[in-house]
Amino acid sequence: MTRKLTQQALANALGISQGMVSRLKRQGMPVTSIEAAQQWRRENLDPALIKTMRDMSPPDPVAEVNLLGALALADFATHGEVLREAILALTDAQKNRVELDEVVWDRLCRFTAPATDEAKPVVAPSPPKAASPVRITRPRRRFVSNW
Repeated sequence: MTRKLTQQALANALGISQGMVSRLKRQGMPVTSIEAAQQWRRENLDPALIKTMRDMSPPDPVAEVNLLGALALADFATHGEVLREAILALTDAQKNRVELDEVVWDRLCRFTAPATDEAKPVVAPSPPKAASPVRITRPRRRFVSNW
């Protein structure tokens, strides 16, 4: 089961805000895949104005794992194994900072029996749990009067 790529997941993948994704979408950027959006940005935007092209600092491995987690939520078959390998490459301190959706953790932790020569009965896996949405709240802005 593949899920539609959300603007928030696309924003995380591109390293921009969700509002910027909306603005670029109005300008014609495709939002169907990350690769198509990256290609469109390379072809249509000034490289000096693209945040990811300006910032050449080494990527944070925890941020990369969190991004892979968002991609795996949309399409686990494609991104699950890469996510597993990225998590294994992290230090214990970095692993404590990983924030993945509950559905992704369930898929990562699902036991798969190794293949053997003997035929064994296969037990159907239980259906995945519904994803619990993560709410991120921002502090409210205070209105300051000029009076």
